[in-house]
Amino acid sequence: GSRAGLSTAPATNGPPGELVGLGRTEMPRNVAAGTGGRHSRGGQKIAIFGATGFFGGYVVNELGKHGHNMVVATRGDDVSWRHLKPYADYGKMVPSYVSIKDEKSIRDTIRGADTVINLMGKHYETKHYFPTLINCSFEDVHINGAELVARVAREEDVKHLVHVSSAYAKQDSQSRWARTKAVGEERVNKQFPGAVIVRPNTVYGDEDRYLIAYASMAMGLPAIPLVENGQAKQSPVYIGDVCRAIAAAAVNYTTAGKTFNLSGSQEYTTKQIIEYVMSQTGRHKPLVDVPVNIAELTGRLINNFPNPYLTEDYVKLMREDCPTASPSEATFADLGLNELSTFETKAYSFLYRFREGGHFVTPSSAKATHQ
Repeated sequence: GSRAGLSTAPATNGPPGELVGLGRTEMPRNVAAGTGGRHSRGGQKIAIFGATGFFGGYVVNELGKHGHNMVVATRGDDVSWRHLKPYADYGKMVPSYVSIKDEKSIRDTIRGADTVINLMGKHYETKHYFPTLINCSFEDVHINGAELVARVAREEDVKHLVHVSSAYAKQDSQSRWARTKAVGEERVNKQFPGAVIVRPNTVYGDEDRYLIAYASMAMGLPAIPLVENGQAKQSPVYIGDVCRAIAAAAVNYTTAGKTFNLSGSQEYTTKQIIEYVMSQTGRHKPLVDVPVNIAELTGRLINNFPNPYLTEDYVKLMREDCPTASPSEATFADLGLNELSTFETKAYSFLYRFREGGHFVTPSSAKATHQ
Protein backbone atom coordinates (compact mmCIF):
# COMPACT_ATOMS: atom_id res chain seq x y z
CA GLY A 1 0.00 0.00 0.00
CA SER A 2 0.95 3.63 -0.18
CA ARG A 3 3.52 4.88 2.31
CA ALA A 4 2.87 8.55 1.71
CA GLY A 5 3.48 10.62 4.82
CA LEU A 6 1.57 13.53 6.27
CA SER A 7 0.71 16.32 3.89
CA THR A 8 2.70 19.50 4.36
CA ALA A 9 -0.18 21.59 3.09
CA PRO A 10 -1.44 24.11 5.65
CA ALA A 11 -4.56 23.15 7.56
CA THR A 12 -7.73 24.74 6.23
CA ASN A 13 -10.22 23.79 8.93
CA GLY A 14 -9.41 26.54 11.42
CA PRO A 15 -8.37 30.17 11.69
CA PRO A 16 -4.76 31.13 10.81
CA GLY A 17 -2.32 30.05 13.49
CA GLU A 18 -4.65 27.52 15.10
CA LEU A 19 -2.94 24.31 16.16
CA VAL A 20 -4.65 21.37 14.51
CA GLY A 21 -4.38 17.95 16.21
CA LEU A 22 -3.34 14.73 14.50
CA GLY A 23 -6.95 13.70 14.03
CA ARG A 24 -7.51 16.64 11.70
CA THR A 25 -4.33 16.35 9.56
CA GLU A 26 -4.35 15.52 5.87
CA MET A 27 -3.35 11.90 6.48
CA PRO A 28 -4.39 9.49 3.69
CA ARG A 29 -7.62 7.70 4.58
CA ASN A 30 -8.27 3.97 4.54
CA VAL A 31 -4.81 3.09 3.22
CA ALA A 32 -3.20 0.35 5.29
CA ALA A 33 0.55 -0.10 5.08
CA GLY A 34 3.04 -2.32 6.86
CA THR A 35 2.83 -5.74 8.45
CA GLY A 36 -0.14 -5.03 10.68
CA GLY A 37 1.61 -4.22 13.97
CA ARG A 38 1.84 -1.01 15.99
CA HIS A 39 4.41 0.48 13.59
CA SER A 40 2.11 -0.03 10.60
CA ARG A 41 -0.48 2.39 9.36
CA GLY A 42 -3.90 0.96 10.07
CA GLY A 43 -5.69 3.26 7.65
CA GLN A 44 -8.32 4.73 10.00
CA LYS A 45 -8.62 7.79 12.18
CA ILE A 46 -10.71 7.03 15.24
CA ALA A 47 -12.06 9.43 17.87
CA ILE A 48 -12.65 7.79 21.24
CA PHE A 49 -14.83 9.26 23.98
CA GLY A 50 -14.44 7.69 27.41
CA ALA A 51 -10.88 6.66 26.54
CA THR A 52 -9.62 7.29 30.07
CA GLY A 53 -12.21 5.04 31.74
CA PHE A 54 -12.34 1.32 32.55
CA PHE A 55 -12.87 0.25 28.92
CA GLY A 56 -10.68 2.93 27.37
CA GLY A 57 -7.19 1.52 27.85
CA TYR A 58 -8.17 -1.89 26.50
CA VAL A 59 -9.85 -0.42 23.41
CA VAL A 60 -6.95 1.95 22.72
CA ASN A 61 -4.51 -0.94 23.05
CA GLU A 62 -6.46 -3.13 20.61
CA LEU A 63 -6.59 -0.36 18.02
CA GLY A 64 -2.98 0.62 18.64
CA LYS A 65 -1.87 -2.93 17.86
CA HIS A 66 -2.91 -2.34 14.26
CA GLY A 67 -1.49 1.13 13.81
CA HIS A 68 -4.70 3.14 13.72
CA ASN A 69 -4.55 6.87 14.46
CA MET A 70 -6.52 7.88 17.54
CA VAL A 71 -7.82 11.05 19.12
CA VAL A 72 -8.56 10.31 22.77
CA ALA A 73 -11.05 12.61 24.46
CA THR A 74 -10.38 13.54 28.07
CA ARG A 75 -12.02 15.86 30.59
CA GLY A 76 -8.80 16.17 32.58
CA ASP A 77 -5.22 17.25 32.00
CA ASP A 78 -2.22 15.35 30.61
CA VAL A 79 -2.08 13.14 33.70
CA SER A 80 -5.52 11.72 32.89
CA TRP A 81 -4.47 10.18 29.58
CA ARG A 82 -0.70 9.69 29.71
CA HIS A 83 -1.06 6.03 30.81
CA LEU A 84 -2.44 5.37 27.30
CA LYS A 85 0.74 6.49 25.51
CA PRO A 86 2.49 3.07 25.43
CA TYR A 87 -0.50 1.57 23.59
CA ALA A 88 0.16 3.42 20.34
CA ASP A 89 3.22 4.13 18.21
CA TYR A 90 4.73 7.61 18.25
CA GLY A 91 2.53 10.17 16.54
CA LYS A 92 -0.52 7.92 16.31
CA MET A 93 -2.41 9.21 19.35
CA VAL A 94 -3.21 12.71 20.55
CA PRO A 95 -5.52 14.00 23.30
CA SER A 96 -8.49 16.26 22.85
CA TYR A 97 -9.77 18.14 25.88
CA VAL A 98 -13.55 18.04 26.02
CA SER A 99 -16.66 18.69 28.06
CA ILE A 100 -19.79 16.73 27.24
CA LYS A 101 -21.72 19.98 27.76
CA ASP A 102 -19.61 21.89 25.22
CA GLU A 103 -20.51 21.14 21.61
CA LYS A 104 -17.45 22.90 20.16
CA SER A 105 -15.03 20.64 22.04
CA ILE A 106 -16.98 17.57 20.88
CA ARG A 107 -16.92 18.80 17.29
CA ASP A 108 -13.19 19.59 17.42
CA THR A 109 -12.54 16.04 18.62
CA ILE A 110 -14.64 14.37 15.93
CA ARG A 111 -13.71 16.52 12.93
CA GLY A 112 -11.80 14.45 10.37
CA ALA A 113 -12.45 11.07 12.00
CA ASP A 114 -13.53 8.00 10.04
CA THR A 115 -14.98 6.28 13.10
CA VAL A 116 -16.20 7.44 16.50
CA ILE A 117 -16.36 5.18 19.56
CA ASN A 118 -18.42 6.32 22.55
CA LEU A 119 -17.42 4.50 25.75
CA MET A 120 -18.77 7.15 28.11
CA GLY A 121 -20.71 5.94 31.11
CA LYS A 122 -21.11 6.59 34.81
CA HIS A 123 -21.76 4.21 37.71
CA TYR A 124 -22.69 7.12 39.95
CA GLU A 125 -23.43 10.80 39.49
CA THR A 126 -20.37 12.97 40.16
CA LYS A 127 -20.84 15.78 42.62
CA HIS A 128 -19.33 19.05 43.75
CA TYR A 129 -18.10 19.49 47.33
CA PHE A 130 -21.73 19.65 48.38
CA PRO A 131 -23.34 16.24 47.63
CA THR A 132 -26.62 17.80 46.51
CA LEU A 133 -24.92 19.69 43.65
CA ILE A 134 -24.65 17.22 40.78
CA ASN A 135 -21.89 17.88 38.27
CA CYS A 136 -22.70 15.15 35.72
CA SER A 137 -25.94 13.21 36.02
CA PHE A 138 -26.86 9.94 34.35
CA GLU A 139 -28.98 11.94 31.90
CA ASP A 140 -26.07 14.26 31.09
CA VAL A 141 -23.78 11.38 30.14
CA HIS A 142 -25.97 8.49 28.97
CA ILE A 143 -28.58 10.53 27.09
CA ASN A 144 -27.56 14.10 26.30
CA GLY A 145 -23.86 13.40 25.89
CA ALA A 146 -24.47 10.30 23.77
CA GLU A 147 -26.96 12.15 21.60
CA LEU A 148 -24.57 15.07 21.10
CA VAL A 149 -21.71 12.81 20.05
CA ALA A 150 -23.97 10.95 17.59
CA ARG A 151 -25.40 14.15 16.09
CA VAL A 152 -22.01 15.79 15.64
CA ALA A 153 -20.60 12.58 14.16
CA ARG A 154 -23.36 12.62 11.54
CA GLU A 155 -22.88 16.30 10.80
CA GLU A 156 -19.12 15.80 10.41
CA ASP A 157 -19.66 12.96 7.89
CA VAL A 158 -18.22 10.26 10.11
CA LYS A 159 -18.57 6.88 8.41
CA HIS A 160 -19.09 4.65 11.45
CA LEU A 161 -20.23 5.03 15.07
CA VAL A 162 -19.90 2.48 17.86
CA HIS A 163 -21.94 3.26 20.98
CA VAL A 164 -21.33 1.19 24.12
CA SER A 165 -24.39 0.72 26.32
CA SER A 166 -25.26 -2.19 28.66
CA ALA A 167 -27.19 -5.44 28.57
CA TYR A 168 -29.10 -4.05 31.57
CA ALA A 169 -30.49 -1.22 29.41
CA LYS A 170 -34.29 -1.19 29.38
CA GLN A 171 -36.81 1.58 29.76
CA ASP A 172 -38.94 -0.20 32.37
CA SER A 173 -36.02 -0.90 34.71
CA GLN A 174 -36.28 0.22 38.33
CA SER A 175 -32.77 1.60 37.97
CA ARG A 176 -32.37 5.10 36.58
CA TRP A 177 -28.91 4.12 35.37
CA ALA A 178 -30.37 1.32 33.20
CA ARG A 179 -33.27 3.48 31.99
CA THR A 180 -30.96 6.28 30.84
CA LYS A 181 -28.80 3.72 29.03
CA ALA A 182 -31.88 2.56 27.09
CA VAL A 183 -33.01 6.10 26.23
CA GLY A 184 -29.45 6.90 25.14
CA GLU A 185 -29.52 4.02 22.66
CA GLU A 186 -32.73 5.38 21.12
CA ARG A 187 -31.32 8.88 20.80
CA VAL A 188 -28.11 7.60 19.22
CA ASN A 189 -30.00 5.53 16.65
CA LYS A 190 -32.17 8.54 15.81
CA GLN A 191 -29.21 10.88 15.35
CA PHE A 192 -26.91 8.40 13.59
CA PRO A 193 -28.89 5.71 11.72
CA GLY A 194 -26.71 2.65 11.33
CA ALA A 195 -24.87 3.10 14.61
CA VAL A 196 -23.48 -0.04 16.21
CA ILE A 197 -24.88 -0.64 19.70
CA VAL A 198 -22.75 -2.75 22.05
CA ARG A 199 -24.42 -4.18 25.17
CA PRO A 200 -21.94 -5.92 27.47
CA ASN A 201 -23.17 -8.12 30.28
CA THR A 202 -21.61 -7.57 33.73
CA VAL A 203 -17.95 -6.85 33.03
CA TYR A 204 -15.10 -8.01 35.24
CA GLY A 205 -11.39 -7.26 35.16
CA ASP A 206 -8.39 -6.11 37.17
CA GLU A 207 -9.82 -2.63 37.84
CA ASP A 208 -13.54 -3.43 37.95
CA ARG A 209 -16.20 -2.28 40.42
CA TYR A 210 -17.57 -5.82 40.62
CA LEU A 211 -15.31 -8.64 41.78
CA ILE A 212 -12.84 -6.21 43.30
CA ALA A 213 -15.67 -4.69 45.35
CA TYR A 214 -16.75 -8.11 46.66
CA ALA A 215 -13.15 -9.06 47.45
CA SER A 216 -12.68 -5.76 49.31
CA MET A 217 -15.83 -6.39 51.33
CA ALA A 218 -14.66 -9.90 52.19
CA MET A 219 -11.39 -8.42 53.39
CA GLY A 220 -12.80 -5.48 55.36
CA LEU A 221 -16.33 -6.31 56.56
CA PRO A 222 -17.47 -8.79 59.22
CA ALA A 223 -20.23 -9.99 56.86
CA ILE A 224 -21.19 -9.47 53.21
CA PRO A 225 -24.67 -8.07 52.53
CA LEU A 226 -26.97 -9.56 49.90
CA VAL A 227 -30.07 -8.04 48.30
CA GLU A 228 -32.97 -10.49 47.84
CA ASN A 229 -30.59 -13.28 48.83
CA GLY A 230 -28.36 -12.57 45.83
CA GLN A 231 -30.60 -14.40 43.36
CA ALA A 232 -30.24 -11.96 40.45
CA LYS A 233 -28.46 -13.58 37.49
CA GLN A 234 -25.62 -12.34 35.32
CA SER A 235 -23.21 -13.82 32.77
CA PRO A 236 -19.87 -12.17 33.58
CA VAL A 237 -17.67 -11.26 30.64
CA TYR A 238 -13.99 -10.33 30.71
CA ILE A 239 -13.10 -6.72 29.92
CA GLY A 240 -10.40 -7.77 27.45
CA ASP A 241 -12.86 -9.81 25.40
CA VAL A 242 -15.42 -7.00 25.38
CA CYS A 243 -12.87 -4.47 24.18
CA ARG A 244 -11.54 -6.79 21.48
CA ALA A 245 -15.12 -6.93 20.21
CA ILE A 246 -15.55 -3.15 20.37
CA ALA A 247 -12.32 -2.62 18.42
CA ALA A 248 -13.32 -5.27 15.87
CA ALA A 249 -16.72 -3.63 15.36
CA ALA A 250 -15.11 -0.21 15.02
CA VAL A 251 -12.96 -1.15 12.02
CA ASN A 252 -15.55 -3.39 10.36
CA TYR A 253 -18.16 -1.25 8.62
CA THR A 254 -20.36 -4.28 7.88
CA THR A 255 -21.40 -4.19 11.54
CA ALA A 256 -23.34 -0.96 10.93
CA GLY A 257 -26.86 -1.07 12.34
CA LYS A 258 -26.28 -4.16 14.47
CA THR A 259 -26.77 -4.58 18.20
CA PHE A 260 -24.28 -6.82 19.98
CA ASN A 261 -24.97 -8.53 23.29
CA LEU A 262 -21.61 -9.51 24.75
CA SER A 263 -22.19 -12.04 27.51
CA GLY A 264 -20.03 -14.69 29.13
CA SER A 265 -20.64 -18.37 28.51
CA GLN A 266 -21.81 -19.17 32.06
CA GLU A 267 -24.65 -17.71 34.10
CA TYR A 268 -24.30 -17.19 37.85
CA THR A 269 -26.34 -15.66 40.64
CA THR A 270 -24.83 -12.82 42.66
CA LYS A 271 -24.58 -15.18 45.62
CA GLN A 272 -22.59 -17.70 43.58
CA ILE A 273 -20.24 -14.93 42.42
CA ILE A 274 -19.55 -13.82 45.99
CA GLU A 275 -19.02 -17.42 47.13
CA TYR A 276 -16.49 -17.88 44.32
CA VAL A 277 -14.66 -14.68 45.32
CA MET A 278 -14.44 -15.86 48.92
CA SER A 279 -13.18 -19.27 47.84
CA GLN A 280 -10.36 -17.68 45.82
CA THR A 281 -9.34 -15.16 48.45
CA GLY A 282 -9.67 -17.51 51.42
CA ARG A 283 -11.64 -14.83 53.24
CA HIS A 284 -14.90 -16.52 54.18
CA LYS A 285 -17.49 -14.24 55.71
CA PRO A 286 -21.17 -14.78 56.54
CA LEU A 287 -23.67 -13.75 53.86
CA VAL A 288 -26.47 -11.64 55.29
CA ASP A 289 -29.70 -10.90 53.41
CA VAL A 290 -30.50 -7.21 53.93
CA PRO A 291 -34.06 -5.85 53.45
CA VAL A 292 -34.32 -3.82 50.26
CA ASN A 293 -35.38 -0.61 52.02
CA ILE A 294 -32.40 -0.81 54.39
CA ALA A 295 -30.02 -1.49 51.48
CA GLU A 296 -31.39 1.47 49.52
CA LEU A 297 -31.09 3.76 52.53
CA THR A 298 -27.49 2.64 53.02
CA GLY A 299 -26.78 3.29 49.34
CA ARG A 300 -28.33 6.75 49.63
CA LEU A 301 -26.00 7.62 52.51
CA ILE A 302 -22.86 6.16 50.88
CA ASN A 303 -23.68 8.06 47.69
CA ASN A 304 -22.78 11.30 49.50
CA PHE A 305 -19.10 10.31 49.46
CA PRO A 306 -16.86 11.22 46.49
CA ASN A 307 -16.41 7.71 45.03
CA PRO A 308 -19.27 5.56 46.34
CA TYR A 309 -19.06 1.80 45.86
CA LEU A 310 -22.79 1.52 46.58
CA THR A 311 -25.71 3.79 45.69
CA GLU A 312 -29.47 3.57 46.03
CA ASP A 313 -29.77 3.17 42.28
CA TYR A 314 -27.21 0.36 42.23
CA VAL A 315 -29.23 -1.53 44.84
CA LYS A 316 -32.19 -1.41 42.45
CA LEU A 317 -29.99 -2.68 39.61
CA MET A 318 -28.72 -5.56 41.78
CA ARG A 319 -32.27 -6.91 41.99
CA GLU A 320 -32.53 -7.39 38.19
CA ASP A 321 -31.18 -10.13 35.93
CA CYS A 322 -28.70 -9.12 33.25
CA PRO A 323 -30.01 -10.70 30.03
CA THR A 324 -27.99 -12.69 27.53
CA ALA A 325 -28.39 -12.31 23.76
CA SER A 326 -31.87 -12.37 22.25
CA PRO A 327 -32.42 -13.85 18.76
CA SER A 328 -32.25 -10.36 17.22
CA GLU A 329 -28.87 -9.52 18.78
CA ALA A 330 -25.43 -10.38 17.44
CA THR A 331 -22.72 -11.89 19.67
CA PHE A 332 -18.96 -12.38 19.85
CA ALA A 333 -19.24 -15.10 17.23
CA ASP A 334 -20.54 -12.62 14.66
CA LEU A 335 -17.22 -10.78 15.00
CA GLY A 336 -15.21 -13.98 14.62
CA LEU A 337 -14.30 -14.02 18.30
CA ASN A 338 -14.82 -17.56 19.49
CA GLU A 339 -11.98 -18.06 21.97
CA LEU A 340 -13.10 -16.19 25.08
CA SER A 341 -11.82 -16.09 28.63
CA THR A 342 -13.55 -18.40 31.09
CA PHE A 343 -14.74 -16.65 34.23
CA GLU A 344 -13.25 -18.94 36.86
CA THR A 345 -9.86 -19.07 35.15
CA LYS A 346 -9.50 -15.38 34.39
CA ALA A 347 -10.88 -14.02 37.65
CA TYR A 348 -8.38 -16.13 39.58
CA SER A 349 -5.51 -14.24 37.94
CA PHE A 350 -6.25 -11.02 39.82
CA LEU A 351 -8.20 -12.13 42.89
CA TYR A 352 -5.23 -13.86 44.51
CA ARG A 353 -3.84 -10.52 45.63
CA PHE A 354 -6.62 -10.31 48.22
CA ARG A 355 -5.40 -13.42 50.03
CA GLU A 356 -3.42 -13.18 53.23
CA GLY A 357 -0.01 -13.82 51.77
CA GLY A 358 -0.99 -12.98 48.19
CA HIS A 359 0.20 -15.39 45.53
CA PHE A 360 2.52 -17.16 47.97
CA VAL A 361 -0.34 -19.15 49.49
CA THR A 362 -3.12 -21.37 48.14
CA PRO A 363 -6.78 -20.61 48.89
CA SER A 364 -6.91 -23.45 51.44
CA SER A 365 -3.88 -22.21 53.37
CA ALA A 366 -5.15 -18.64 53.19
CA LYS A 367 -8.39 -19.82 54.75
CA ALA A 368 -6.52 -21.65 57.51
CA THR A 369 -4.40 -18.56 58.22
CA HIS A 370 -7.46 -16.35 58.38
CA GLN A 371 -9.21 -18.66 60.78
